Amino acid sequence: MADRHALQALPRRRLPAAITQEVLGIDRAQLIVRARHPLSRRQHVELEALGGFGWVLPPHETSMRRQLEATFREAGLDAPVATVESMSFLTNRALVLASDLITVWPQHLAEVEARTGLVRILPLELAQTERPLGVWWRTEPGLSPPAQLVVGALRTVTANAANDRH
Repeated sequence: MADRHALQALPRRRLPAAITQEVLGIDRAQLIVRARHPLSRRQHVELEALGGFGWVLPPHETSMRRQLEATFREAGLDAPVATVESMSFLTNRALVLASDLITVWPQHLAEVEARTGLVRILPLELAQTERPLGVWWRTEPGLSPPAQLVVGALRTVTANAANDRH
């Protein structure tokens, strides 16, 4: 049978003993706007400043949406209301680039996209959105040699990315 393994945000619930999980890094959400957005040049942005803008958000049932809403609630604010709900990165990116909408992306994706110069990460910490990233696989029979190479490469890439941030 083929290897069963995944690279993803790790579940917060406890996994069965038959599953091995390895945390490779921590990710959090970042708020994204187009490069010429009215908020894009600010050195610091408060959650309160975001109320007058529309949003492109993932659906309510996603963990990122729930975490973003928790961040606003923790600050005593109403959660943003989606102008558009979408899980499509390409759709969300196109909408942000063509408007003053705000969206939320995982930090690693946001950093890659911000390097294009087309979008900016708003300077705002979203602590409630922190989540572990990693891999998991069936403990028995364990990883095949090719899967071990993939996991090793992921360890190297995530370690290098963490070093680049510091």
